[in-house]
Amino acid sequence: MQKDNIQIKYIISNTLSTQREFVSEKDEWVVLLQGCAKIKMGDITYKLKKGDTLFIPANTKHTLLKTKKIARWLCVYL
Repeated sequence: MQKDNIQIKYIISNTLSTQREFVSEKDEWVVLLQGCAKIKMGDITYKLKKGDTLFIPANTKHTLLKTKKIARWLCVYL
């Protein structure tokens, strides 16, 4: 869904076997709805579990290091 400058995405990730790097031109706020995940942003590694949120500023490289089983995300791009 997208309205004006806000975009909302529902994402399903299976078990991750290789790391994936991302960079968004927009600020990104994510909430993990199901599963577990590890994301590295700068020098900090975040271990997320169900209900955890993370704000990722625009143009910030972040790496999805690992997901366990199925991870379901809600991502809001601002």
